[in-house]
Amino acid sequence: MTAISIAWAQGGGFNKPVFDDAMEGTGKAARIAFGGLIGGDLSKVSAQVKTIAATAVKLREMQPPQSAEKIAEFKANADSLAARAKRVADAADGKKTALAAHEFGGMLETCVNCHAVFRKD
Repeated sequence: MTAISIAWAQGGGFNKPVFDDAMEGTGKAARIAFGGLIGGDLSKVSAQVKTIAATAVKLREMQPPQSAEKIAEFKANADSLAARAKRVADAADGKKTALAAHEFGGMLETCVNCHAVFRKD
């Protein structure tokens, strides 16, 4: 995943290519983490969901242009994604495969809920 930095704020507006890159990287990390769950590689799961959690914090500030109400909803989804990814990482770090899988499902639920509202393509 491409490192995301303050670059998204250049020009003072929404930087769609950087946002899209962050979202693509998050999806890729989720797919790799899922593969780690299936394959029993909890260190891979932990590393990938920690990347997701860190990106979620940055995504919170990259909200797409929306009404104030929708921005609040987007930020709440980003906060939920970060918290849920942390729970997956904690379970994976504790070698609790079933719990990591359960928490991973919750993390993906946040993705689906957010995409249902904000992703239009």
